Amino acid sequence: MIPSSKPLMRWAFPLSLAVNVFLLAVIGVHEFHRPHGPPNPEHFINHLASVLPKADAVILRQVFATEPLLHWEPHGPGGDDMEPVRQALRAYPFDPTALRVAFETGHAQRDTRDQAVGRVLVTVATAISAEGRRRLADLRGPPGPPPP
Repeated sequence: MIPSSKPLMRWAFPLSLAVNVFLLAVIGVHEFHRPHGPPNPEHFINHLASVLPKADAVILRQVFATEPLLHWEPHGPGGDDMEPVRQALRAYPFDPTALRVAFETGHAQRDTRDQAVGRVLVTVATAISAEGRRRLADLRGPPGPPPP
C-alpha cells in the first residue's frame, strides 16, 4: 500500500510560499538598496574613464586630480552631508532653525561639488578627442555602487 501524500501536500504550499517570500526579500534588498550621500569620487572617475579611449581616460584622471573639491571621503569629513541634519534632529530642545541651517549647508556643499564637477568636465571635454566626447555623451545613468 502506498503511504498517504496528504501530510506532504499540507506543507508544500506554505513551504513554497515562505521560500518565495524569502527570495523576493533578498532580491528586493539587493535591487533597491541605494547608497546615500555623495558618490565615491574614485568610483565616479573610474565610471567615466571606463568608456573613454585610453589616452582620453588619462587626461580625465589628470584633470580630476587637479580639483581639490573632488577629493573627499564618502563616509568621512565632507562626505556625509546628513550628519549635521541628524545632530539637529537629535538636539534637545529641538531647534528648527538649526535643522534649516543644516539642510542649507548640505545643499550648499553639494552645489559646490556639482559646480566643481562641471568645471572639470568642461576642461576634460576641451582636451579629449571627439570620440571621447561622443562616448561621454552616450553614457547613461549614474554609476552604481562599487562591486563587493
